[in-house]
Amino acid sequence: MLTDNTDPIDVLLVKVLLKEASEAEVENVTRWLEKSAENQAYFRHFQLIWEQSHQLAPRPDIAPEDAWERFKQRVDHPVVPVSSVFFTWQRIAAAVVLLVGIGTIAYLNWRPAAPGGILLTSDATTVTDTLPDGSVVHLNRRSELSYSEEKKTVREAFLKGEAFFEISPDAEKPFVIRVNDVIITVLGTSFNVKGSVSKTEVIVATGQVRVETSQKKIKVYPSEMVTAYTGQVQLLKQKQDDAFYSHYFTNPVYCSNTPLQQLVEVLSVLYTTPIVLENPFLRNKAITTVIDKTKPLAENLEMINQTMGTTAIAKGDTIFLK
Repeated sequence: MLTDNTDPIDVLLVKVLLKEASEAEVENVTRWLEKSAENQAYFRHFQLIWEQSHQLAPRPDIAPEDAWERFKQRVDHPVVPVSSVFFTWQRIAAAVVLLVGIGTIAYLNWRPAAPGGILLTSDATTVTDTLPDGSVVHLNRRSELSYSEEKKTVREAFLKGEAFFEISPDAEKPFVIRVNDVIITVLGTSFNVKGSVSKTEVIVATGQVRVETSQKKIKVYPSEMVTAYTGQVQLLKQKQDDAFYSHYFTNPVYCSNTPLQQLVEVLSVLYTTPIVLENPFLRNKAITTVIDKTKPLAENLEMINQTMGTTAIAKGDTIFLK
């Protein structure tokens, strides 16, 4: 994919993100973005990978100039001094190499699922990415999303596990998600879907969705949750004021009358440490608090102890709350 001049678009995008593009190059990228929604979606995906790549960036305490001096000491012939322009292009080249590496990782996540489709998977960590139509998906651990725009009338996705969707509006082409034996249809909204062997849960954050099985249909609005139990016709709708369902892709995590057992299960996964509620009466006891996932587990447990009047005791690799 090339721009109007001879520079590949990826190189120009890197220069724009580095804030080192000339006015002509910025204008060139702007014209390219205006050409199609596909180009805009490509840029959003490119920018997302760029932002995530900073986590894998080289150590900032190693300056390019220092590396250059060490290089000069190793060679047997005089070296011509290098201007700061060299280091600018060195940064761009390094960024391109870094993006190629990140692109390879992205390719391992985005794999063809079917003709005209892609497959997004997650393992031990959550994955956030942008679909070709501009919609954003946050995929929870050990989940899978197969997406295709092959049908002319709908955008179709198949979900295994859990994901939060921010759907790009398109009145002419609804977004349809299939999970277990449930079909979810949306135009433009944000919502969470969690599928397991026994049930499917849909929680709406903004807008509205239609949830249907083979015999039932129901509309779901913000702060509502619908549960469809596998093999059953009935759809159960209830209020859902707690935003705890977004715990896997947001920080901090807000608990509002959240069952303590639910919070403990999430902390166990987050910190890879078994946490057991020794008193069964604590399981459904509601907790309202804020969890900062960047803090050590001990700090969050101490906050829970102060809020709930519990005590945390470590026995081997397991922590018991009583």
